[in-house]
Amino acid sequence: MNEPGEISLARVIDVCRERDVRLAYEIGAFVVFEACEAVLTKPRAVRAADVWVSPEGATRVAQGTTADDAAAAGSLAELLAAALVVAGQEVPGMLMHLVDVQHARKLGLAGYRDELEAALVPLNRAAARRVLARQ
Repeated sequence: MNEPGEISLARVIDVCRERDVRLAYEIGAFVVFEACEAVLTKPRAVRAADVWVSPEGATRVAQGTTADDAAAAGSLAELLAAALVVAGQEVPGMLMHLVDVQHARKLGLAGYRDELEAALVPLNRAAARRVLARQ
């Protein structure tokens, strides 16, 4: 169940499509990065409907299906792909290779998180949350 004021990543993606607006690739990737961190210790396969963003820009994984490390990482690659589709055409190659599900499965959650973090450098979590809250 969502908290008051939260919006799911699935709804964000839908709104972007409905209104023909772009979600900055850094913001979409940051949400996936935070979802990855949320499932590191308890691997779950997550979908866009499982990831919620608060009005303050905090990301929360509400559900997901219990999964092994590889399957959880693969689901995050699919999640990143869904977020990047509404980002437009200016997505850097460092992020594009992270939508490869087989590559993500080989990396596992910790490896996937590390590569995603490297693609987001410099990562300023507080600034990213503020931008996300304004979105």
